[in-house]
Amino acid sequence: MKFLPLILLTLISLNSYAKKSFEGVITYSISAISLNNSVSDSEVQNIYGYEMKTYYKEGFTKIEKSNDNVWEVYNSKENKQYVRFRNSNKVETFDGSDETRTLASIKIKSSDLTILGYKTQLLTIQYQDGSISKYWYSSDIYVEPEQFKKLKFAFLNKYWEKAQSPYLKHERISDVSKVVYLATNVKEQAISNEKFRVF
Repeated sequence: MKFLPLILLTLISLNSYAKKSFEGVITYSISAISLNNSVSDSEVQNIYGYEMKTYYKEGFTKIEKSNDNVWEVYNSKENKQYVRFRNSNKVETFDGSDETRTLASIKIKSSDLTILGYKTQLLTIQYQDGSISKYWYSSDIYVEPEQFKKLKFAFLNKYWEKAQSPYLKHERISDVSKVVYLATNVKEQAISNEKFRVF
């Protein structure tokens, strides 16, 4: 019995040092270019828009694009992605476990890039079809990775397992386009559950 207060004190101390998952919004600028001669840069830019906001709350993420009320919500409890596409009022539902592409490699290396005062590391996901996703992230912004363990789409489960942080820059290169998302603002704040309502 004499050790009980010591055990309780230790547990309280450990809880006080536990990392708190980021809740808030990150705003990104978007720049896109065409790698296909039959499509212009402006056409590709119009598809992706010029700005994106990503909202984080334990169990949820929401991506909002600047163009035509385009958004995507991920619900980790359901492992579902709910997407409203451009020029559509219908909400499409996708299983987060679905990914048909084949992973070639995942690599992490140090980076000299500083974004909004955050020093970053670079995680690169390469697919066997030759497309590449590069993510610059900072360990100073923590997101609990457990909530993404079933999200196999784009191998995001592996990204979150390794990075445990939202990206501050994302460069996606395919055979038709190169799209770059660059964080312009990181704001920690409480987000209402209403933000993630899909129906």
